[in-house]
Amino acid sequence: MSEFAHEEKFLKAKTAFNIDNIVKLADKVLLNPLFAGAALALSYKNGDLYENLPRFAGIAGAGVLVTILYFFRVISRRYLKIKGWKLTSRDVAVITGGSNGLGHYIAYELSKRGVRCAILDREKPARTLPGSTYYYCDLTDKTVIDKAFAEVQRDMGPISILVNNAGMMCEQRVQDLNEKLIRNLFEVNIVSHFWTLQAVIPDFLKYKRGWVVSVASTVGLIGPGHMSAYTSSKHAVVGLHDSITHERGLAGKVGTTLVCPGQMNTRLFADLSTPTKFFAPVVESQALAKIIVDNIANGQRGEVIEPLYARLTPLARIVPHWMADFCRWATNLDGCMEEVEHKKVGRGEL
Repeated sequence: MSEFAHEEKFLKAKTAFNIDNIVKLADKVLLNPLFAGAALALSYKNGDLYENLPRFAGIAGAGVLVTILYFFRVISRRYLKIKGWKLTSRDVAVITGGSNGLGHYIAYELSKRGVRCAILDREKPARTLPGSTYYYCDLTDKTVIDKAFAEVQRDMGPISILVNNAGMMCEQRVQDLNEKLIRNLFEVNIVSHFWTLQAVIPDFLKYKRGWVVSVASTVGLIGPGHMSAYTSSKHAVVGLHDSITHERGLAGKVGTTLVCPGQMNTRLFADLSTPTKFFAPVVESQALAKIIVDNIANGQRGEVIEPLYARLTPLARIVPHWMADFCRWATNLDGCMEEVEHKKVGRGEL
């Protein structure tokens, strides 16, 4: 059994007790029209309708609401689905930062489905994947990026899937950032996305087939303190992705997936400790990669935002400021990154 297979077996056996798993269970049971129908039937089973009218009306109302929400979901999924899309062995995927972490697992999930993968990174993958090829690429240098994509197209053919996954993190106050760090971070986290997109979109349009995955972050939806450089670059990724999704010529023809994960079990987040694993569970990168690739395989456009709290962060823009600030304080949103900065200062890394 391969190391990847061992990890898959571990993930299947791992059933952490947290708010995400509770909500997922409730979603499958409570938000199912069949459950609402069964509850309605049981409420009418004993006694006459007049005696049970208040309870009957309440359950009937809940059943109608559940049914409406269910069909809204079905309509939304059908609207976002690209008809006729199917992964084949002719597909070529480019994954930036694919040598480790989330990018490596995305490459693994794609290769399982027969997709040939080109892994672009500054370091070689720790584990070799079947059907994958490594290409050296420094994402701070456009010339190197163009050369790497030209080599992929020469060796593997037209590119049909682009995964902009590579990223670098920085946990420093804005006044402590130096020019070199800011430029390198933005080159990797957002500027490189423009060059990779320009390299593949001509093939997408020529062959009328393409998919773009943009890996942003929960901090692309909200800005924690001590992360001004990183969070602003991830906000830019969200904006760029939203724009290309609706550009004339691409909209509805090129599939797009925006990924905004919270804290993951990767080395990028090694120094970060979560305040509560119940409300803010750490995202398993292999499980997240499977969700992303399943969406691609099913032709399902849209967003992958995990865990639950990440999907609630946009509410901070509409609730009263005192409420948003209380939530930031309760979750230690701003303090946790300050703790990471202190750890790195103590090790002499900053």
